[in-house]
Amino acid sequence: ASLTSAGSTVEAQGRLQEALDYFQRARALRHEVGEDSLVAGSLINIADVLDEQGKIEEADALYQQALAFREAVGDPAGIARACYSIARSLWRRGKRADAIPWTERAMTLYRDERMFPETIREMERLASIFQEMGDKPRAEQFRKEASALRAQQTGPQ
Repeated sequence: ASLTSAGSTVEAQGRLQEALDYFQRARALRHEVGEDSLVAGSLINIADVLDEQGKIEEADALYQQALAFREAVGDPAGIARACYSIARSLWRRGKRADAIPWTERAMTLYRDERMFPETIREMERLASIFQEMGDKPRAEQFRKEASALRAQQTGPQ
């Protein structure tokens, strides 16, 4: 975990190559010690850095590898996180419409896993996408759903 933490710290500082080195070492170590359940997280961390570096094809391949790994082990929350990462990458590249199915899948899985802050985040992302695409009714639908879920989680104010 300390390699991942160090990688996240230097990534936040914009030191992407150094972050990539930490994340790759974390992936290798996790695999070596048999923590295969954590390898998918390392793949996503590496893909995020590659994506930031503009190495889109490499990043996409790793996102798909992480998703396949999590699907193979039957980890719904992990699948949702992988779908979220793919959607976030597409969103950053301006491919809003392509992000929709990944965002919807992440939202559904998060909701099924009762991970409500994540569900709300995905509903808000969908609202933004549909707003940008000119589909105001669908945007409003997701805003209302997110607001209702947020109110349900926080209780009466």
